[in-house]
Amino acid sequence: MNTKSMMLRAITFCLCSFMASQGFAQNGGPVLTVVVNDVEEQKGKIGFQVMDTEQNVLFQDWVPVKESSVSTTFTLESSGKYAVRFFHDVNDNGEMDFYWYGPPKESYGNSNDVQGFMGPPDFQQTIFQVDSDMVMTMKIL
Repeated sequence: MNTKSMMLRAITFCLCSFMASQGFAQNGGPVLTVVVNDVEEQKGKIGFQVMDTEQNVLFQDWVPVKESSVSTTFTLESSGKYAVRFFHDVNDNGEMDFYWYGPPKESYGNSNDVQGFMGPPDFQQTIFQVDSDMVMTMKIL
């Protein structure tokens, strides 16, 4: 076998291995689809975060707002307990804006539709169980 043929086989093997590993990673766990309805201003973007029970951000996505309903999909690594939060970055500056006296200027939401009082909600109340593919519709606050 010549060097060119061996090189071609090695490259083919590497590409096949890479493609197989990507397919496994994408199909490894349940799919979580998050939907936010009743978005009043069709501009800016909505930033979504999926977190584990230790508040570590596992996934993040920014979705442009072009309609009154916005959604995104995350392929989770496994079944388990998670939390989701989002905010509508209307002015597209990459951060949540607040009034000088404390409350947010931009809309937001948390899984289980939990709302805090004079601050963010208790994180434990936002945790939910994912056992299989699911669609979560969240209220915008």
